[in-house]
Amino acid sequence: MIHSGYTKLFSSIVASTIWREDDKTRLVWITLLALSDRDGYVAASLPGLADLAHVSIEDCEMGIGKLQQPDKYSRSPEHDGRRIEAVEGGWVILNRAKYRDLVPAEHRREVDRRRQQRHRQKQKGSDVTLSRVTDRDSHEMSRKEETEKEEKNKTPSAAVASVADDTDHVDPRHALVRQLILELHLQKFRVKCQWDGSEGKALDRLLSANPSWPEEEIARMVRNRFASDSVASDRPRKWLSNIGSYAAGPQDRFNKLKECEVPESKTQQRVQRNRETLIAALREVRAEAGMKKSTTLVRPSDAHFIGLSPEFPPCPFGECDGSSWYIERGTRARIECRCAQTTKASATEAKPVIDAAS
Repeated sequence: MIHSGYTKLFSSIVASTIWREDDKTRLVWITLLALSDRDGYVAASLPGLADLAHVSIEDCEMGIGKLQQPDKYSRSPEHDGRRIEAVEGGWVILNRAKYRDLVPAEHRREVDRRRQQRHRQKQKGSDVTLSRVTDRDSHEMSRKEETEKEEKNKTPSAAVASVADDTDHVDPRHALVRQLILELHLQKFRVKCQWDGSEGKALDRLLSANPSWPEEEIARMVRNRFASDSVASDRPRKWLSNIGSYAAGPQDRFNKLKECEVPESKTQQRVQRNRETLIAALREVRAEAGMKKSTTLVRPSDAHFIGLSPEFPPCPFGECDGSSWYIERGTRARIECRCAQTTKASATEAKPVIDAAS
């Protein structure tokens, strides 16, 4: 989907390091600028971007690689001079917001003049007598309306670190945690995270209540929260107070730890040891009796066998599946096989050592 709108192209681009790149790279860069939205996000695939830029896929891939590399001569020290970053579904122009906010004063005055003109025309066409609006009042009104509209439609980008809250924050952990939440929210839900002063206050309350939590610990909790199965794209102010529940790791849809191996109890371990002891004794007895798995046995046609068991050798009489019993086909009755008595007697003589206590 191609976004409608425009991107301001500053004349200083011809003095930047991007202008020293080959023409194919410059074409890819200008195309990314034209396709980006207000926050710098470009939704496109590599072949699709190559078609829009009218370059080959190989040249487009090479240009994308150059734009993602650090540039020590770049005029923007942010992100080590990198211009774009790959995200799910496309790319993000890293310094888009910086140049978006560099609105010349002449452009601002022109916007105010047009707004004032529309306001006067609306007053002339109305039957209701309105109070005269001076140039100063109209100017302030237009600026206020534009600011309110921008604040209403403003949604922070996960790739822009200059998103501001309604208040200033002293805690140095605040900016790191906020930026991480914006990035992970965009990556997981493919929508921009809503962040305003209420989110900032909720994060401040969390940091004030836990001054001993380092940045790494809080970042790990946030990552565990977005790696969980049952999370939704709720606003951060709704779940920040409960972030401590993700300290142990990501959770599944039942709000339990994911991929957590519960150790066996002592009773389960004892049962497993007894079972292995009995199986080993039974195999030794049947091996002494000359019962080999390779022996060809003919089974009776009037018996319905459940299936061979990998833990027991075949029946020496060909009447069961090695479990010492079978189901008679006609009556569906459980019949004890002749090999059961031999197995019991041999097992009694072997007297395997059974673990009776945990």
